[in-house]
Amino acid sequence: MPKGIERLTCLRTLDCFKVCGGGENESKAANLRELKNLDHIGGSLDIRNLRGGGIEDAAEAQLKNKKRLLHLYLFLIEDDNHDHEDENLIEVLQPPSDLERLYIHNYGGIGLPNWMMALTRLQELTISECFNLEVLPPLGRLPNLEWLDLYNSQVRRLDAGFLGAIVYNAYIDGLMKAGNPQRAIDIFLRMKNDGCQPSTDTYTLLINLHGKACQSYMALKLFNEMRSKKCRPDICTYTALVNAFAREGLCEKAEEIFEQMQEDKLEPDVYTYNALMEAYSRAGFPYGAAEIFSLMRHMGCEPDRASYNIMVDAYGRAGLHEDAQAVFNEMKRLGITPTMKSHMLLLCAYSKARNVTKCEEIVNQMSKSGLEPDTFVLNSMMHLYGQLGQFEKMEEVLTAMEKGPYEADISTYNILINIYGRAGFFERMEGIFQSLTTKNLKPDVVTWTSRLGAYSRKKLYRKCLEIFEEMIDAGCHPDGGTAKVLLSACSSEDQIEQVTTVIRTMHKGMEIALPA
Repeated sequence: MPKGIERLTCLRTLDCFKVCGGGENESKAANLRELKNLDHIGGSLDIRNLRGGGIEDAAEAQLKNKKRLLHLYLFLIEDDNHDHEDENLIEVLQPPSDLERLYIHNYGGIGLPNWMMALTRLQELTISECFNLEVLPPLGRLPNLEWLDLYNSQVRRLDAGFLGAIVYNAYIDGLMKAGNPQRAIDIFLRMKNDGCQPSTDTYTLLINLHGKACQSYMALKLFNEMRSKKCRPDICTYTALVNAFAREGLCEKAEEIFEQMQEDKLEPDVYTYNALMEAYSRAGFPYGAAEIFSLMRHMGCEPDRASYNIMVDAYGRAGLHEDAQAVFNEMKRLGITPTMKSHMLLLCAYSKARNVTKCEEIVNQMSKSGLEPDTFVLNSMMHLYGQLGQFEKMEEVLTAMEKGPYEADISTYNILINIYGRAGFFERMEGIFQSLTTKNLKPDVVTWTSRLGAYSRKKLYRKCLEIFEEMIDAGCHPDGGTAKVLLSACSSEDQIEQVTTVIRTMHKGMEIALPA
């Protein structure tokens, strides 16, 4: 590159700039300081033979003022004697913060320049043949970095927080979707230990995780932690926390968070309103859910299909099947097509009222609408027939399930075991239980507890202990319900003490409610 290029102050394109490395032509060649006034150059700039210029010249280049520069390629010549100077040389060649692509070749430093983390729009970074490079900074914190290529470079370690919140969030989200919540929690803790500050999205993911596990106390703890870290919750965070309380029917806490969100100047959306409605529904306050439904419409937030389903469920849970039907009809009147879930919720409402005729009508209506009843619907009908003592109809449904497209699952047979056990049909119950292995189904804790319950009601203590031992040998761990059923088989203080000791010994931490 000849001298005098510095006078081309209006130059807009300079694809390549080769620095003179000394020799007889040094006085006639341009050096890095001649880039100082070329502030209009943009697009791509390739600087070669970088070690041919001094640190003072590099500082005078003032690359950071080249605001239109998007791609920068820095090539250093091979010279082992000057590796130790590379860090200072690269440090003063700070590019503009809007740089999108950076390529560094044959760099001899052990760490990347400090300005690297200021390149918030950087999309591509290539580190080529940088053999002395030992550590990489937390590049994952660069919000737009999409491509990282470490070609023939021998990086020995990663700086704390190298991955960054965006990468950690994607990892945590993937683990949650794969059904591995404990691993997701472990990665969250590792993220903090690595010095990477969790973002709003990180906390929202973890609050959702604990909410789905019915651990609202943990969800609230994380919410308070993020606020103490000056990490501002958004509408999704608040909705996740309201949902966490909703799942446990803690409507007062859900309402408190809802109000706190409004105090933070965040406008609730349909998902937030739905979460609050769900809280009142699960708490057994359908009219509280109805008030939120009315408030949502009053505030100009249009209810969606999920909103109507929540109201059908709220009334159904409370035994108000006529109100549930009215909401269902209103949904259809507004042109909102009821889904399989809508019909199932209405079915549950009438099933709770033991209105078998209406339930049969709903199942027929589903078929006419092109919604073939699934396993859940057929299980519900089986359970209803069993409760009403209509065993022939119950068995007809079972036969249809075993022959039809929807296979009977373990829940299907749990219903049969429970119904037959309550009716005192022990032989039928045991026949169903023994048939599970031939159907490739493994008894779960509900299966064992239902079987135990049949004998417990007859105070057959010894038989209950035998079944309990079978359960343990099969690798099925009892829960609180199992313990209560086993205790109800006891007819003396000695038996109660024996059962309590056994349960507490093999299943520590399980709370057992002893009968008064």
